[in-house]
Amino acid sequence: MLVQLIENFGTVMEDSQLDDAVVNELWDLHRKAQYRWDFVFVENSTGFHNTPKAKKALS
Repeated sequence: MLVQLIENFGTVMEDSQLDDAVVNELWDLHRKAQYRWDFVFVENSTGFHNTPKAKKALS
């Protein structure tokens, strides 16, 4: 879903004129989603070793 978000964001940025507030909100949503993904799946297996914390981070 994160990859789809990034692809859709790129398409919207190329195809339409968005005001700065909308672009900033989209970037903010992307940063939050990327942080959650990184926390659970990339950094030293915290998500694997602490399933409740991983589920909370992804919700």
